[in-house]
Amino acid sequence: MNKLRTKRIICTHKEVIKAPMENIFPLLCPVEELKWIDNWQYQLVYSDSSVNENNCIFRENMSGLILFDSPITITHLLELRDQGNGSSSIQFKFTYTSLKEDTVDETTKGKLMTILAFLTTSLKYYCETGEILKMS
Repeated sequence: MNKLRTKRIICTHKEVIKAPMENIFPLLCPVEELKWIDNWQYQLVYSDSSVNENNCIFRENMSGLILFDSPITITHLLELRDQGNGSSSIQFKFTYTSLKEDTVDETTKGKLMTILAFLTTSLKYYCETGEILKMS
């Protein structure tokens, strides 16, 4: 059996948002992300409810200004905690596995960290202002 020699990168990013958890959690699904991610486009592959749910699967080729190069990326919400005073901390995790041999490097990791920072900043901006953060 031939195995591809692919690589995997795991990145996490944490942010504190001045909003209660119950306002943030419903926004963490592809349908609701249209409200707070500028230029968000996705294809829903599997969902039982079209709202935030475990094991929802969707596809995207671009996140923010960054185009993916044939990856498999799995996004997990690792933690959403009440910080008190109406604030919450949120932590996301990307697990990125390339479908091409030896195409994952530090540049790829930098792109993933940029995407994570963009997503958390966009969510924070929307939760704190009620408006979408424009990229341009």
